[in-house]
Amino acid sequence: MKYLVLFGAGVALIVLGVVFALILELPVPFRIAGLVAMILGTVLMGVNVGLQFFDRRKDRDRRL
Repeated sequence: MKYLVLFGAGVALIVLGVVFALILELPVPFRIAGLVAMILGTVLMGVNVGLQFFDRRKDRDRRL
């Protein structure tokens, strides 16, 4: 469940960043904020993948 929440937060940040940076015709500071949101969303997705990998690895080691 925690992975789904992290995934949803990452997707929301990326979509928010795309809307702010690319779709809306906003001033430059808002576009920069959109780019930062996209970067944070991407980092959050990477953290999500890393947590899943190490959690599965820990479970596998526990079973052996």
